Amino acid sequence: MITEFAKAVGVPQEKILGRSRKVPLPDLRHVYWKLLKDNGDYTWGAIGELNDRTHASIIHGVNKVNIALKMGDRKITRIWEKVKELTVDGE
Repeated sequence: MITEFAKAVGVPQEKILGRSRKVPLPDLRHVYWKLLKDNGDYTWGAIGELNDRTHASIIHGVNKVNIALKMGDRKITRIWEKVKELTVDGE
């Protein structure tokens, strides 16, 4: 799914999966984690393993996205609208 996600947001997958905190990479990374959680059958720990992070990091990132979406954050909402229909196909 990372390939489709990267194409949809126009950022190389290596940057999304990396550790850079340069804007907008953390937001993209967190939205990607939310997508895996919402559209896949992944546990917090499994998402963490796929992304070389702890389950706590994944929970924190997904919670940030959920709060931003509830508050109507334009940037996060725009990203989410681009990717929310992507399906998890075994990745």
